[in-house]
Amino acid sequence: MREAPCPAPVPPAPLYAQVLIGLHQSPVSSSLNRVTARVPAQGARPIEFSPKTILLLFIVTCASLAAFGIFGILAILCGVLAGLLLRDLCYYRNKEFKYSMLIIATIGLILLWSFISVMLTPECNPQYVACMNNAIFYGIALHHYHYTHDCFPPPCVLDDNGRPMHSWRAFIMPYIEGENPIKNYDFDEPWDGTNNKKLTDAPDADIHCPSSCSKLDSRRDYVTITGPGTIWPGGNGTRLEDIADGPDNTVLLVEMDNSDIRWLEPRDITIEEALGNSNDGTATIPTSGHYTLKTYFTKSLPLAGNILMADSSVHCFENRPSSEDLAAILSIDGGEPVKIEDMVEKYKYPLYKRLRWDHVIGLPLFLITLVWLWVWIVEEPYKVKTDQVEK
Repeated sequence: MREAPCPAPVPPAPLYAQVLIGLHQSPVSSSLNRVTARVPAQGARPIEFSPKTILLLFIVTCASLAAFGIFGILAILCGVLAGLLLRDLCYYRNKEFKYSMLIIATIGLILLWSFISVMLTPECNPQYVACMNNAIFYGIALHHYHYTHDCFPPPCVLDDNGRPMHSWRAFIMPYIEGENPIKNYDFDEPWDGTNNKKLTDAPDADIHCPSSCSKLDSRRDYVTITGPGTIWPGGNGTRLEDIADGPDNTVLLVEMDNSDIRWLEPRDITIEEALGNSNDGTATIPTSGHYTLKTYFTKSLPLAGNILMADSSVHCFENRPSSEDLAAILSIDGGEPVKIEDMVEKYKYPLYKRLRWDHVIGLPLFLITLVWLWVWIVEEPYKVKTDQVEK
C-alpha cells in the first residue's frame, strides 16, 4: 500500500496578514464584536437633504469660496468626503468614540491648514531686503569717506563759473567694494565731459533698487535732500559732530523711485521739493516700488520707501510722513524731540487696512460650519444605531 505523499510546507503568512490576524483575535476586537453583534449590519442611513442640510451646505460652500477662492470647491468636496468617512467609521461606536474622532479630525484640519499656510508664506520680500542692503552700502561708503576726510562729501562741487561739476556720488566711488567703471572717473573734467559721460551711461554704474522703474538705465534711486540745516547744506561737508540731534535721528539719504536724475549728475532734490506743498501736508518722498509682504490673512500694500539715517541704519516708511515730521528728521540741530522708530510706527498701516477680511472671516466660518456638518452627518447614524439597540 502506497504511502500518501507529505503535503508541501505552507509558507508563513506575510507580516501585514499576521498583524491583522492578531488584531482580530485581540481582546479589544472581541469586545467590539460583542457590542456590535447586537446591531444589524444594515449600513448607515442615507443623508436626507432636508432644508436644514441644504442651508448648512450652502453656508459651508460660501465660507469655503471666501476663504480659498476657486480652490474652495475642492476644499468643500474634501470636507464632505471626510464627513462621510467619519460617518462610516463611527457607525458602530459609542458616543464618546464619535466625539473623540470629531475632535481629532478638527485638530488635524487646523494643523494641516496651519502647515500649508506657513509653507506657502515667504519669510521676507527679497526685493525689499536687497534695496535696504543697497542703502546700507551707500551708508558704509559715506562713513568710509567721513573717516578719511573727517566729514561727509559736499552735495556737489562747483567750477569757477559756479556751474555744478561733480556729484557727491563720484567722491564715494573709491569706497564702494567691487569692480566699478566709475572708479575711472576724471575729476579734471565735468561730470558730462567726454570721458565721464561714458561712465555715466555704463552698465552697473549704479546700485539700483530691484523694485525700481529705473533699473535699466542710469537714473538713480537714492538721493540727498539739500538745503540749510540739513546734512547737505552745500559748500563744505558736514561732520558727525555737527549733528546735534543725533545721527540716528537725522536723514542722510532717501529712496526716490523713477527719478529723472542721472547717475553722476550733480543734482539732488531740495528741501522745498521734498516737503512739497500738498493740501494734506504730506511730503513728496520717500517713494518706491516696494509692497508689504502678502500672507494669507494680510494684503500686499504699497510702501513709501526707505530712509537711510546718518548712523547707517535703514528704516522703511509704509506711508509718506507729513512735511512737518520730515523736516524734523532732516534738520541736524533743530532740537525736535523726535525718535525715528516712533515716527516709522506712526505711519504704519492700521490693522484693519492690512487684513484680508474675506479670509479672516471666511476661514473660521468655514471651519465652524464644516465641523457642524461633520457632527450632523455622524449624529444621524448614531441615532439609528441607538434605536436599533433599544429594540
